[in-house]
Amino acid sequence: PCFVHRGGATVAADPGSPAKRGQGDERVELVVTNRDMGDCLISTTFQRTPYLDVQLLGSMLEAGGSIVIPMIFTPRDVVEYRERIEFVINDVTKAYVNVRGR
Repeated sequence: PCFVHRGGATVAADPGSPAKRGQGDERVELVVTNRDMGDCLISTTFQRTPYLDVQLLGSMLEAGGSIVIPMIFTPRDVVEYRERIEFVINDVTKAYVNVRGR
């Protein structure tokens, strides 16, 4: 996913603040599909930052099923942001997604 902050947009103070949600933040949905023959558990080790929130609780994903993982980007400054998000499948296999935005 790539988030780009456009000039003139207001920036939210705290991504978790209900009063500020939606004012300058961008939401992208990452769709993860289990193409295996068996169910799997997916989780993330990513810890929320002041500018990025990956909203995934550990979830069981059925064989052939999909899950939507919301990612909320709330830029603090006009700079390039980069994160490498680690996802863990069945508590063993690691997969990474690189995100960037400004």
